[in-house]
Amino acid sequence: MILRQGSRRLLGALRPFDEQDAAVSGLIETEFVDGLGVFEAVEVGVPQGDASAEVFVDEHECGRVDGRRGVESAPDALSDHGFAGAEVAFQQHDAAVRRFAPDHSAHLTRRFGIGAGEHQRLGHDASVSVTSYSGLMDKIHITNFLPVAESALDVIRAVDDRIEIHQVSQNLVRWMREPQHPQVDIGSAIEEGREIQERDRIWFTFFSGDLAGEATALEWIALASAGANQILDRPIREDVIITKMPGLAARVIAEWVLAFMLMDAKQMPQHVDSQRRGVWTRSDPQTLEGATVGIIGYGAIGAEIARLCDAFGSRVVGIRRRASGDGAPPADAPDSVALVWPPERLHDVLAESDYVVLAVPLTEDTYQLIGAEELAAMKTGAALINIARGEVVDWDAQVAALQSGQLRASYTDVTSPEPLPEGHPLWNAPNLLITPHNSGLQPNYFGKAARRFADNLRRYLRDEPLMDVVDRHAGY
Repeated sequence: MILRQGSRRLLGALRPFDEQDAAVSGLIETEFVDGLGVFEAVEVGVPQGDASAEVFVDEHECGRVDGRRGVESAPDALSDHGFAGAEVAFQQHDAAVRRFAPDHSAHLTRRFGIGAGEHQRLGHDASVSVTSYSGLMDKIHITNFLPVAESALDVIRAVDDRIEIHQVSQNLVRWMREPQHPQVDIGSAIEEGREIQERDRIWFTFFSGDLAGEATALEWIALASAGANQILDRPIREDVIITKMPGLAARVIAEWVLAFMLMDAKQMPQHVDSQRRGVWTRSDPQTLEGATVGIIGYGAIGAEIARLCDAFGSRVVGIRRRASGDGAPPADAPDSVALVWPPERLHDVLAESDYVVLAVPLTEDTYQLIGAEELAAMKTGAALINIARGEVVDWDAQVAALQSGQLRASYTDVTSPEPLPEGHPLWNAPNLLITPHNSGLQPNYFGKAARRFADNLRRYLRDEPLMDVVDRHAGY
């Protein structure tokens, strides 16, 4: 069992004290018996600016909290008084904060105080809060389902010396994806899966299969993907936290979209075909300058697509679930973004777009979002680009639109099903270019994912709110 926060008490605004007024401002205690423990971490904060304060442990100065420079520590003094270290953060409330965490092996009863020197302005703006933790002081077990390099796993291990990472076998991964695969050792997979279910509180993964349904130790599934649809239809306890990593691949996916658009505008598929046939045929290339790009799903990926479109002089209109009703773009949108509408204006965006880019998560609301009616609403001869999920479109309707010429072309990095089987009709659909869900791949993807996971893991171990928590009801 890992440490879980029990309570937080704000001891209130504290007046400074000098050498003659060494009032105790907080009490910290910790006791360990056979690996069981209860300890408290004290945070001392002052507002940013001229305020500063010395921090005392049993009336010995162990560091300083400074509103301009953050924290000046005295590591030796901390060690002498049974403390393993401290961390510094500038909190949202414009305060420099020092957290003192006890050495896990120590038996401590410590008094904490803050003091102000002759020229330091502290007043009543300083605060001390005491955070209580309890639990077993043993290993923090994490299951890794991903092909992460050891150097990246070391970034995760560095978060806490109690972390132990367990790499799942390829046999288990295959069993989770294809239980009847002839090369699966079912007995071994079941045994390994049961051990994970009973031991590991955190899973670092893309998917969970049915394994999470009976995972009694599981508290948090950390997905290394922008979406969560691949696990939300599987059994997962309601109290299990699920997080995602939006924006991790935004740049490379946006580049993929622009590659599709440039291929289309410069008619590269035609030139590839001409070369294959050995025919010298000139084309009638177009330009992206002045083209209207409709981005359906103006989130992290959509915003990056808009940024790249800005460099080509394109005009962007978008659909965003949380958009204002007046079409005003987000404050940080590039100049290329003319309008961003809520979902009920979808047909308006489709009607004016030369390129329609699908970048929405797959949810109940976006399943087959683009069907025959929406394709008919598009500008005749427009192109459709899909880097969302294959289930976002009605493929029969899309192929019909390509055959009729309503769609000039379609470029998709996703299909339904995936992988697309050999001989599937989509392989031979006219003017359809398919790539195998490749747009998010990039050098060191899992290294970047590991660093993002490590950042959230620090918050988890401090019992702070996690970043990018999946809204199960919204579907992403």
